[in-house]
Amino acid sequence: MDAINRDVPQAAVTSNGSGYGLSNGITNGLTNGLKKRISKRLPKRPVEGLYYKNYFSEDEIQALCSYKNSGADLSLSHIYILAPMYNYFVTLLPLWLAPNVITVLGLTFVFLAQTIQLYYNPLLSDACPRWVYALSGVALWLYQTLDNLDGRQARRTGSSSPLGHLFDHGCDALNVTISGLTLASTLRLGPSFWALSLIYFSGYFVFYTATLEEFFTSCLLLGIINGPNEGLLIMQGLHLATAVFGSEIWIKTIDVGMGIAFPAGGGIVLFGLIPSISTAAMNFYNARKKASGFAVFKASLPLLFFTSYAYGWAFWSPTVMKVYPAVFMWVLGLAFFYMASRMIVSHLTDADYPWFIPLLAPLAFGTGNAAIGYYFLDGKPPINELVLLSFCLLTILWTNFRRVYCITHQICEHLNIRCFRITPKPPKTKS
Repeated sequence: MDAINRDVPQAAVTSNGSGYGLSNGITNGLTNGLKKRISKRLPKRPVEGLYYKNYFSEDEIQALCSYKNSGADLSLSHIYILAPMYNYFVTLLPLWLAPNVITVLGLTFVFLAQTIQLYYNPLLSDACPRWVYALSGVALWLYQTLDNLDGRQARRTGSSSPLGHLFDHGCDALNVTISGLTLASTLRLGPSFWALSLIYFSGYFVFYTATLEEFFTSCLLLGIINGPNEGLLIMQGLHLATAVFGSEIWIKTIDVGMGIAFPAGGGIVLFGLIPSISTAAMNFYNARKKASGFAVFKASLPLLFFTSYAYGWAFWSPTVMKVYPAVFMWVLGLAFFYMASRMIVSHLTDADYPWFIPLLAPLAFGTGNAAIGYYFLDGKPPINELVLLSFCLLTILWTNFRRVYCITHQICEHLNIRCFRITPKPPKTKS
């Protein structure tokens, strides 16, 4: 405000003392040059209400803008193969291309691949044309590549910002559901606990605990074998192998004796539990070294609530997983995105992460509705589950959209940047 008032005559400020209160009559009396300077420097802040909310206090946004990213990727495939490839690819990008555009473009590829898979296989149990599996593998490779090019492009163009960090991590949180659901379709896991467990343990559980570790240690350290590198490469390989050999290989039964048998696709899920649980355990251990056990437990409570709602609703409901698996997974995915992104923002702004997330209330309500039907109404929930799922989906989707828009707007306003355009830096003046 002080900078604005230095450019505006004192009479040009209305009685409320705010630069936002410039009257049209007085502004029209200013010179053209001064009007241009005012219009550029006054932030266009929407009125708070149903559509807009300021999510950051002044201290929080200052902490966000002073945050310095810290971490390392020890993956051998990344160091010796992928990183040199990314370093070459980034030189092919035009300098006007904004890093956030690259991030969103990568997410768009995997989302389109999932949409095509679900068109052919809405219940996750049917075969798709083989080209669909090949497309899914290529789309995931493009996502992985572009996800590693955005930061390089930001450094190359001098456009690094906290917004880019949030965009990158936020898209990764969304991709957990997108790529997990696509792989469940490729493996033909069906509307079952196999599909739910694939996305939960290999996706939500590992991602949340990794974010938890970064929250307490202020460092994101990826091991020699990790999900963002080897994990995505394995998923790409599964898609491409399915394109070559057909999806029938995943529905063959594996009999391990003692009356235990499961589909080959389920075997992939079981095999993935080993690195997933070990990685999550290491994440918890590293977080515990920097914080008290109570603090780590408190920050883990939203995940515990989320887990109980996800599995409870799927177990007690006769239809939610069997008839509407994709809708149910997306309700969970958007709720998880909110939890994970909120922890990321709390870390970047040096704010507390709440142990109770109100947005999980729709999941709790759905779980309770299914439990009442299971125990007291012969398995029929009192509220139609498609109606309830639709309500949950729209509520959580709107909350996330509003939050992402407002946070993006507030950061762009504070830093005087554009989200999807590289803002030219003002020329340096000679002292």
